[in-house]
Amino acid sequence: MANRGILSASTFTNGHSGSIYVTAKAIALTSGGQLSATTEGKGNAGSITVNARDRVTISGAPSGLFANTGPQSSGNGGSIFLTTGNLLMQNRARITVDSRGSGKGGDIQLSANQLDLDKATIFAETASTQGGNIQIQANDLLLLRHNSLISASAGTAQAGGNGGNIKINAAFIVGVRKENSDIRANAFTGNGGQVNISAEGIFGLQFQPKLTPFSDITASSQFGINGSVTITTLNADPNRGLVQLPGEFADSTNQIAHTCSAQQQRNSFVITGRGGLSPDPTEALNQTIVWADDGEPQKRSDAERKSASIQNIVQEGHSPAKLNVQTSIVEATAWIRNRDGSVALVADTESALSPIVTQTCQSYSLEQR
Repeated sequence: MANRGILSASTFTNGHSGSIYVTAKAIALTSGGQLSATTEGKGNAGSITVNARDRVTISGAPSGLFANTGPQSSGNGGSIFLTTGNLLMQNRARITVDSRGSGKGGDIQLSANQLDLDKATIFAETASTQGGNIQIQANDLLLLRHNSLISASAGTAQAGGNGGNIKINAAFIVGVRKENSDIRANAFTGNGGQVNISAEGIFGLQFQPKLTPFSDITASSQFGINGSVTITTLNADPNRGLVQLPGEFADSTNQIAHTCSAQQQRNSFVITGRGGLSPDPTEALNQTIVWADDGEPQKRSDAERKSASIQNIVQEGHSPAKLNVQTSIVEATAWIRNRDGSVALVADTESALSPIVTQTCQSYSLEQR
């Protein structure tokens, strides 16, 4: 629809406006093209429902969707429901359910993947009564550029009325700080409305207690009680600055235990297996005694094992006559150091043989020795 083409269900008398339903793949309202369900009398404005699968484009004044009321009317504003893939509003395009008479503002519900507003307006304002409500669902992006405005304010004629409510759910809300694009639920002598915004990130717009020359989010009242603004974001907002990190780091030397050694009796670190663990290449070499399994255990006879066991124990002062030497292969249960410095593995299940020197950090088992 272009060149001031209008599809109208409006009323100028006491009756209510009718309703408009449009379903299409794409809709374009340009150069004054309009869908109108307004009222100029005592009746209420009607409703407009638009479903466009791909996109809706509204460009140029006075193009737009209108379910508002005129200056001499006493009816309430209507409702606008718009669902599309992408909504583009530019060059003073408007979607309005505002009331310029004595009635209340209507409701607006917009749902799209992306909403782009460039010098555009979404209004649910009232001159002297309760502001309307605006609900926006932007799956990907809500973009406001060049003095764009989303408003549910009341008392625009410096009169009474509470501000309406604005609810926005979007992946990202983006504006330019110096371009003065606002989201408002303000009032004059009444109370400010409620603004609830949930987004992964908000960029370029900031909450302010009152309007400024920059891009703001406000729910203020000039002579009444301010409303509330609730903003929920999942990601960090760079507009709020950066967190100062501490300049000093924790001293790790007091938090990490040193390597375990035989002299540190409070520590215990057990290495099992034939080869154990390789030494830390950053540590100095130490004199920790280890067992080297360099024989071929299957080639030693029972007699050799018996002779070695008797010799080791006799050197420690035990009587051979009282020994019960096993001739089968058994697992070592302890190890001792002989007087000549050699190490012997023993398997003693009947009497407790206390080793002369024990290692608290290492233990070994003799496999088929």
